[in-house]
Amino acid sequence: MKTLIAKFFVVSALLTLLTGCKEEALTATVRTGDAYPREEIIHVLPESEKTCPHDGAELKLIGSEDHEQLDIIPAQIKVLRHKRLKYACPRLRSTHCHRQ
Repeated sequence: MKTLIAKFFVVSALLTLLTGCKEEALTATVRTGDAYPREEIIHVLPESEKTCPHDGAELKLIGSEDHEQLDIIPAQIKVLRHKRLKYACPRLRSTHCHRQ
Protein backbone atom coordinates (compact mmCIF):
# COMPACT_ATOMS: atom_id res chain seq x y z
CA MET A 1 0.00 0.00 0.00
CA LYS A 2 2.85 2.42 0.79
CA THR A 3 4.31 1.81 -2.68
CA LEU A 4 0.97 2.67 -4.30
CA ILE A 5 0.68 5.88 -2.27
CA ALA A 6 4.26 6.81 -3.12
CA LYS A 7 3.57 6.24 -6.83
CA PHE A 8 0.45 8.44 -6.58
CA PHE A 9 2.47 11.30 -5.11
CA VAL A 10 5.16 10.94 -7.77
CA VAL A 11 2.54 11.03 -10.55
CA SER A 12 0.74 13.92 -8.85
CA ALA A 13 4.00 15.89 -8.53
CA LEU A 14 4.84 15.22 -12.19
CA LEU A 15 1.38 16.35 -13.32
CA THR A 16 1.67 19.46 -11.14
CA LEU A 17 5.00 20.21 -12.78
CA LEU A 18 3.58 19.68 -16.29
CA THR A 19 0.32 21.56 -15.80
CA GLY A 20 1.43 24.15 -13.27
CA CYS A 21 -1.73 23.53 -11.27
CA LYS A 22 -2.08 21.24 -8.26
CA GLU A 23 -5.87 20.86 -8.68
CA GLU A 24 -5.49 19.70 -12.29
CA ALA A 25 -2.92 17.12 -11.20
CA LEU A 26 -5.57 15.40 -9.09
CA THR A 27 -8.16 15.09 -11.88
CA ALA A 28 -8.44 12.25 -14.37
CA THR A 29 -8.07 14.57 -17.36
CA VAL A 30 -4.92 16.57 -17.92
CA ARG A 31 -4.93 19.53 -20.28
CA THR A 32 -1.79 19.20 -22.37
CA GLY A 33 -1.68 22.80 -23.58
CA ASP A 34 0.11 24.01 -26.68
CA ALA A 35 3.63 24.07 -25.22
CA TYR A 36 4.57 20.54 -26.27
CA PRO A 37 5.28 19.32 -29.80
CA ARG A 38 2.65 17.07 -31.31
CA GLU A 39 2.98 13.94 -33.38
CA GLU A 40 -0.18 12.94 -35.21
CA ILE A 41 -1.03 9.26 -35.52
CA ILE A 42 -3.88 8.62 -37.96
CA HIS A 43 -5.74 5.32 -37.68
CA VAL A 44 -7.22 4.48 -41.10
CA LEU A 45 -9.64 1.65 -41.86
CA PRO A 46 -8.37 -0.99 -44.29
CA GLU A 47 -9.95 -0.71 -47.75
CA SER A 48 -11.80 -3.99 -47.13
CA GLU A 49 -13.73 -2.34 -44.25
CA LYS A 50 -14.72 0.84 -46.09
CA THR A 51 -17.95 -0.59 -47.49
CA CYS A 52 -21.43 -0.46 -45.97
CA PRO A 53 -22.40 -3.89 -44.61
CA HIS A 54 -26.05 -3.23 -45.55
CA ASP A 55 -25.88 -2.19 -49.20
CA GLY A 56 -22.18 -2.44 -50.17
CA ALA A 57 -21.80 1.31 -50.89
CA GLU A 58 -18.39 2.89 -50.33
CA LEU A 59 -18.23 4.63 -46.93
CA LYS A 60 -17.32 8.33 -47.00
CA LEU A 61 -15.05 10.04 -44.46
CA ILE A 62 -17.22 12.15 -42.09
CA GLY A 63 -14.66 13.30 -39.50
CA SER A 64 -12.50 11.90 -36.70
CA GLU A 65 -12.46 11.29 -32.96
CA ASP A 66 -9.29 12.74 -31.47
CA HIS A 67 -7.64 12.11 -28.13
CA GLU A 68 -4.24 13.04 -26.81
CA GLN A 69 -1.83 11.30 -24.49
CA LEU A 70 1.42 12.43 -22.96
CA ASP A 71 4.41 10.45 -24.16
CA ILE A 72 7.17 11.11 -21.64
CA ILE A 73 10.64 10.32 -22.91
CA PRO A 74 13.59 11.09 -20.62
CA ALA A 75 14.48 14.74 -21.26
CA GLN A 76 11.76 14.97 -23.92
CA ILE A 77 7.97 15.38 -23.74
CA LYS A 78 5.59 15.45 -26.68
CA VAL A 79 1.86 14.97 -27.20
CA LEU A 80 0.63 12.16 -29.44
CA ARG A 81 -2.65 13.06 -31.11
CA HIS A 82 -4.60 10.00 -32.24
CA LYS A 83 -7.12 10.56 -35.04
CA ARG A 84 -9.50 7.68 -35.61
CA LEU A 85 -11.13 8.46 -38.95
CA LYS A 86 -14.90 7.96 -39.07
CA TYR A 87 -16.81 6.75 -42.12
CA ALA A 88 -20.50 6.56 -43.00
CA CYS A 89 -22.59 5.25 -45.84
CA PRO A 90 -23.74 8.19 -48.00
CA ARG A 91 -26.97 6.39 -48.92
CA LEU A 92 -28.11 5.51 -45.40
CA ARG A 93 -28.49 8.28 -42.83
CA SER A 94 -28.70 6.13 -39.68
CA THR A 95 -26.00 5.54 -37.10
CA HIS A 96 -25.81 1.75 -37.68
CA CYS A 97 -23.72 2.31 -40.83
CA HIS A 98 -20.89 4.18 -39.11
CA ARG A 99 -17.52 2.45 -38.90
CA GLN A 100 -14.43 3.43 -36.95
